[in-house]
Amino acid sequence: MNSVLIGAAALAVVGTGAARAAETLELGAVGAANSVVWPHYVAEAKGFYAEKGLAIDLFYSQSG
Repeated sequence: MNSVLIGAAALAVVGTGAARAAETLELGAVGAANSVVWPHYVAEAKGFYAEKGLAIDLFYSQSG
């Protein structure tokens, strides 16, 4: 009986993560798109952020 309850609890915890909306993070960089930000673009293109439930809002500023 205990193993059934533990299994049901585990399924409930795992199941709730899939329905959760992505958390949006705001990231800033200086200037415009450049090689310093390439790791971000690669991670976004390969879906690494989405895999972890993240959405990235990248913006650029004129100076630091």
